[in-house]
Amino acid sequence: MDLQTLRIFTRVAEEQHFAKVARSMGISPAGVSNAIKRLEAHFGVQLFARTTRSVQLTNEGQQFFESCKQALQHIEEGELNLSKSRQTPRGRLRVRMPLGFGKNIFIPALGKFMEAYPEILVEIESSKAEKAHGNADVEIRVGKVTEPGVVARQLLMAPAVICGSPGYFAKYGKPQQLSDLAGHKRISYIEEKSGTATEWILKGANATELKMFHSSFDSRIFADNVDLLVSGACAGLGLIQIANYLVIEELASGRLETVLDEHKLPGRSISVVYQPHRFRSLKVRAFIDFLSETLTKKEKAGKG
Repeated sequence: MDLQTLRIFTRVAEEQHFAKVARSMGISPAGVSNAIKRLEAHFGVQLFARTTRSVQLTNEGQQFFESCKQALQHIEEGELNLSKSRQTPRGRLRVRMPLGFGKNIFIPALGKFMEAYPEILVEIESSKAEKAHGNADVEIRVGKVTEPGVVARQLLMAPAVICGSPGYFAKYGKPQQLSDLAGHKRISYIEEKSGTATEWILKGANATELKMFHSSFDSRIFADNVDLLVSGACAGLGLIQIANYLVIEELASGRLETVLDEHKLPGRSISVVYQPHRFRSLKVRAFIDFLSETLTKKEKAGKG
């Protein structure tokens, strides 16, 4: 009885189909059948009840399956720990992310990552690149991830704040309540896919979600680029609603100020996304752990 035989048994127990397991493991159906027969001969019990239409565990098979599954998990963890102790994260790490996240979050933290892992080369690709290579090791996504077959690990929530420049507020005043926004100028963000201006989403009465469209404002400036949006706000052209991490420097320096903070919502999630098999790579695991730790500290500092 060897590990391969135990792995075959476990897969058959999970899939309940000999041919499917044979295809996924790259062996013949006869090889799968013979492995199960060897196990049954070894223990002297029938592990599966077979018919022409189904393969189901017997009571003895179910008991062995539970023990076998735990044993294989421990073995895989041991193999991974041994591998980790022998190796150092190295190689080229391909990361895809939105420009705003890269500029405001990732690049400022990249130096510490490079110091911690001197044998990793980092290749950064913008999510809006005209020719996405499709072979990124990890990707940073904003918003809900619905793509099947990937792992999405949430890093933080990014509240959307309303902000403007001191010069703008000196000229037009600061809105004190939601109804005051009707008299203010707005710089609107244009969605790349739809080509339409995005609505502002705020917390209304009784914590309900309130949507405000650009037609509710004196809105004559539209941009499809976050940097243009921020520059326009700093120039006093109007108010913007934007994820707080995109205006960290501007808020810290006083070039922008927030208003109506009591009406901001938790915002959209920022997640790191990767294919399940990628997590076996030491460089990917090192990157995800580093980024998660970095953003957790940043989020706690922001709340403090």
